[in-house]
Amino acid sequence: MKILSIIPSVEFGGAEKVLSTLIKEWSINNSVKLITFHNNTIAYKINCDIENINCPPLEGAIGKIRNIIKRTRLVCKIIYIYKPDIIISFLEPANIVSILSVFITKKMDLLTISIRNNPDYYSKINKLLIKCYYPRINRIVAVSNGIKNKLIQSYNIKPESIEVIYNPIDINTVSKKRLLKPLDTNLNNPYILGIGRLVEQKQFEKLIIAFSMIKKDNIDLIIIGEGPLRASLYKLIESLNLQNSVKLIGNVANPYYYLSNAELFVLSSKFEGWPNVIMEAFACDCPVVSFDCPYGPDEIIENGKNGILVPTGDINKLSNTIYSVINNNNLRKTIKTEGKKSIKRFGIKSTANKWLYN
Repeated sequence: MKILSIIPSVEFGGAEKVLSTLIKEWSINNSVKLITFHNNTIAYKINCDIENINCPPLEGAIGKIRNIIKRTRLVCKIIYIYKPDIIISFLEPANIVSILSVFITKKMDLLTISIRNNPDYYSKINKLLIKCYYPRINRIVAVSNGIKNKLIQSYNIKPESIEVIYNPIDINTVSKKRLLKPLDTNLNNPYILGIGRLVEQKQFEKLIIAFSMIKKDNIDLIIIGEGPLRASLYKLIESLNLQNSVKLIGNVANPYYYLSNAELFVLSSKFEGWPNVIMEAFACDCPVVSFDCPYGPDEIIENGKNGILVPTGDINKLSNTIYSVINNNNLRKTIKTEGKKSIKRFGIKSTANKWLYN
């Protein structure tokens, strides 16, 4: 089978990591080509031919329209030459271009588009495009049941057009990498861990404040990730006099080592689509506390069994729960054990095959 996949870039991000994992499996018995719109950084190993059409984002309405036209023209050309059997699109900028391209090339029946995040938080223009174009697509993959229900209720998409495929986890790769200590790692104290882009969605300011309320010495908070809120988060850290115990360490090549050695992983997001990092924490024997945000955590975590869910945005409850977990060895052991058991249903082979056979 000839698979053509389309994504804006393969920079650091959840969707990019998932696609790289899927391509690794698809490439075993298929020919795979990946189209990217721009490649400033290739953050993940991609086991296929990558064709970068060199069409990065442009500012302003006119720039965005010109970009869509240019990207569509170039993608159509590749479709004509490559002659794929299936086209799989990740993320909204790629989805719109993919829809226009298959319409022009008369390959509508080949397209699968993927919704990776909570559409309630998309821009107004993306919401409008979803309402206009997505109902025309025969196959839409949602990464959680929460997203599927939202698409049906708010965007008038037929239930039969939407398939839920949970993100996969490459357990073997995680198991190997978690043992590899990075050369520049300096972990002097036990620590709580947060992972994600430094953006409003991840609400790291709430995690930092919750951490500041914990009355426990000799424990740090480490946050892995990079983004536009670094400066404001550091100002918050300074205002709380936490410079010695809260560390923003940027992006790292191997987050699994940090997960394996953390006392606890905390997801403090306002919203998600399907937080892969919870499954990665499970695979690394790391206990998890998460805001019960829409969507995904409540489909991964069975509250009190393989993790703890906290009402979204409740900083006091989050702080108290973190304190309870890190001071209760029996609870930590239980949720670690159950978390490890629960990742079996997210195996890469069965998940990857679902994308190719509807």
